[in-house]
Amino acid sequence: MKSFPKTTMEDVARKAGISEGCLYSYYKNTYEILYDLVAYHKYNIIEKINSIINMHGKFDTSDIMVNNIIDMILKEKEIREIYIIFFN
Repeated sequence: MKSFPKTTMEDVARKAGISEGCLYSYYKNTYEILYDLVAYHKYNIIEKINSIINMHGKFDTSDIMVNNIIDMILKEKEIREIYIIFFN
């Protein structure tokens, strides 16, 4: 697997099974795609945080919250791959 900075729009289009022109009609570059992926998954993380706060209260949740978010990242392949790409 290429590192994110070396991934091209051609690579993404090929993997997605669409034409490069089609991909460019939605995104200018791979960074815009990454931004949308992170934004899409941000909602799930916020929902998880709200769920933890509702279950455990607002002030004693930091350890529980961190553990649950890490568990979610490790369990969800797509989220895990985004984090790997984003932080490499």
